Amino acid sequence: MKPSRKHVRGRPSGRRRGGVALAGARPRPILLAGVLSRRRLALGGGARPGPFLVPAEVAPSSLGGLGVFARAPLARGTLVADLTAGAHLICEADYREAQRAGNPRVLRSAVRWLGDHFLCCEESDEADYLNHSFSPNILYLWGSCIALDDIAAGEELTVDYRYFLAERDETRFIDGPTGRLVDGLDASRALLGSVLRLLALAGASRAAA
Repeated sequence: MKPSRKHVRGRPSGRRRGGVALAGARPRPILLAGVLSRRRLALGGGARPGPFLVPAEVAPSSLGGLGVFARAPLARGTLVADLTAGAHLICEADYREAQRAGNPRVLRSAVRWLGDHFLCCEESDEADYLNHSFSPNILYLWGSCIALDDIAAGEELTVDYRYFLAERDETRFIDGPTGRLVDGLDASRALLGSVLRLLALAGASRAAA
């Protein structure tokens, strides 16, 4: 979860109570090019689509508070969520200013997209409950969340928050399980780290085929 939504940061975990079923399409592995094709920023009109593309639910987490859990097995390489759905872009300067001002939606939902731009949703959604891990099972890149490994039904979905946050982020926090500081990477390191992990994932998938 992001700062104010993440219980691991010592912040409230959100308004939901108990498990909340999320609608999702059948899990599907993706090709490398598929990640780059899902750019759905500032969607206009109609109901806002949810971010999850697979069956998942919000439920109590062993990390504390709430988390997001797979409701069906997910193969490595599956496109799990699209955080660009219903989001708009803000520059890093506006992101930091909104954080300092205590803007609840920026604190709760904003994540780095690319370079000095961040994605922000004006409405709460299930992605607010994704929890941090230094050993995540989800890769985050340009608004896309991709399964790094095969994920079992009932397993919690976690992401490395260093790829969500800005460097020296106002919402940096101490990770409960490890006692390590969780702070954002600079834009170049975030991009390089995500791309390298994606290439490694694509190579492993090719080798297994």
